[in-house]
Formats: sequence, C-alpha cells, structure tokens
Amino acid sequence: MKNNYFQWDAHFVTGHTTIDQQHSGLIETINDLMKLSFQSEELKEEDLDDLKVRLTDYTLSHFQTEEVLMQEFSLDPRHKEVHENLHRDFADKVQTYFQSDVDLKSQSVLGEINEFLIRWLAYHILSMDKSLVRQVDRIKNGKADPKEAYDMEVEEEDVNTEPLLKALKSLFFLVSQKNKELEIINEGLEQKVKARTRELEEANQQLENLSLRDELTGLPNRRFVVREIEKLICDRDRYGTAFSVLFVDLDKFKAVNDDHGHECGDEVLKWVSEFLNGHTRKNDVVCRLGGDEFIIIAAHCRGPETVAMAENLLDLISNLKVDEKTPYWEPSLSLGVIEMDDSIDSVSDLLTKADAAMYESKRAGGKAVRSYKGKEGYQIITS
Repeated sequence: MKNNYFQWDAHFVTGHTTIDQQHSGLIETINDLMKLSFQSEELKEEDLDDLKVRLTDYTLSHFQTEEVLMQEFSLDPRHKEVHENLHRDFADKVQTYFQSDVDLKSQSVLGEINEFLIRWLAYHILSMDKSLVRQVDRIKNGKADPKEAYDMEVEEEDVNTEPLLKALKSLFFLVSQKNKELEIINEGLEQKVKARTRELEEANQQLENLSLRDELTGLPNRRFVVREIEKLICDRDRYGTAFSVLFVDLDKFKAVNDDHGHECGDEVLKWVSEFLNGHTRKNDVVCRLGGDEFIIIAAHCRGPETVAMAENLLDLISNLKVDEKTPYWEPSLSLGVIEMDDSIDSVSDLLTKADAAMYESKRAGGKAVRSYKGKEGYQIITS
C-alpha cells in the first residue's frame, strides 16, 4: 500500500504561497485520515483529537487568509459571496462531525468525512481558489479592476477543463445538498426514535405500576409489599432504621360473599381500603395482600407506635354503625402487629409472623389486636 493516497503536485498549485501551504496540509490530513479508515486496529482517542485540531486549524487559518485577500483586493461580489458561503458550509459541516453524539471511531463516519474532504479538495482548489488567485493577480498587476477580473475568469475558462470543473461543481453541490437532506431526515428519525423510546418507557412504567397494584382497590399489591419490605430490611441492616407491619383481616367477611355474593363483598373491600387509607399516617402504606387481608407498612415506626395506630383503627371501625357503611357487613377487624427485629430473617418470615399475630386476634373472637413479641410469644393488646 502506498504511503499517500493523494500526492501534492503542480495541479494543486495556485501560486499563492500561504494558500498552497494550507492546501498541502489539507492533503496530508486527508492521507492520514484515509490510513485511519483502513487500519484494522481500534482507533485511538489521540488520533481523533489530532484530526479535530488539524481540521479546525485549516478551517480558521485558510478561510481567514482567503477572506482577507478578497477584502484587500475588493474582489467582485459575485465571486466573494459564493466563496464565503462555501467557507461557512465547510465550517458547519466540520463542526457537525465533532459533536458529542457522533461516533468518530465508526468506519462509516470516517469514510463520510473522507468523502466530503475529497470533494472539497477537488472542487474548491481546482476551481474556486485558483480563480481567486488569478483575479487577485490581475487586480494587483493593474491588468483589470475587480469586475473585469471576474468577467475575464468567466470568459477565459479553458474549454478543456470547463466541463470537468462544471461537473465537479455540480457534484459538490449535489452531494452536499443530499447530505443536508439526509441530516434533516436523520434528525427527524432520531426525534421519532426518542419520542418512541419515551412512549415505550412510559408504557413500561405503566405496566410496572399496574403489576404492583391491586385491580379491585387500587392499593399496592403483594408484589409491592415484598419489594418495599425488602428495601426496608436493607435500610435497617445498613442504617438501623426501625419499621413495623400491621396485618389486617376482616372479621366474618366470608359470610358476606356467601350470603350476598361477591359483588357485595367487593364493595366491602373497597370501602375498607378507603377507610384504612383515610385513618393512617401520610407515610404509612396500605396494601392488599389478597382476599380480605390487608397490610399496613409503617416505615420509621416502632412496635408500640404501630400498636397505638392499630388500637385507634379498631376503635374507629368498631364504633361505626352498620347503616353508615353497607347492610352487608358489621365492621370488625382482627389485627396483628410486628416490628422487624434480628429474630426475623426474611420478608416471608416477617409476613408469616404478622399473620400469626393477627390469627391470635382472630382466635380471641376478632375485634382485637395482638403484637408479636419474639420468644415471648404474642402480647394481648386489645380484645
């Protein structure tokens, strides 16, 4: 493989020393970029940083040289406007390649940069820059004023090179325009992808929320209970944060379903969920485990505080009259309280012992609170 893909020779010479040096540096950059494109090793960050510096330096120094030259010799606006627009388009294009979301390590991106620079090299040097220097020479040597110098360029184009230069010019503008259109399309596609991604994330979040909610009452379900208690156990292990659980079971609920049907039973369950939510602390989480069993997760709350909450719930619901709720069920609860401690080794163990505490209330005839006390068994709180 040759060391260079493009050789600097007389075909590229404009006759202006500074401009020719800048063009020679650009050809060297293109050759190095092509070598990076074809190498099999992973691209290094320092190579990409060097490419960015070299193209930025070329953009700043070369365009400044030419625009100062056009201003100094008052080139015809017809040439000056086109030339400066090309400079702006080139600078904008180079800037897009070095945005944070462009993967310069991608061979396809490097290939696109190469293609762009080669088109620029062919059209800009062979056409625009050579024409610029010829006009400057005519004006500087007193052979023509700016308007005449531009008109002479148009009239004296070599018939042998004119078709090639016109083809190069058409190709340069055509491909540049197509690339702009593709960029607009890609930007639109990116926006659509982002919007679709947001929609999917929102849909997934909705599905996640649904999977953690009880369909009948809208309360968090058993799956949520397990997740939340696992987090609280981790917090307790790490920070020593206390928490308790209140297990709630409806007394004589089975009779509602048996005597009045499940629709009436569902109405009772929805009422109980609203009652529990309305008479617990803001930070307490009321959940439905299933059937007529509810759990209240009391974060940052020790056993005695949770017992007091249970007694309050029991007093409130026991003092309700039947006709204040429904004619189907006489309000009554069996409650079991447990505070997380070192004798409990898992979520399942915690829920089992909370359930057992509640069952002790149930065995006492309902309308009662029992608190689990570890090795001491169950403490009778209210009966």
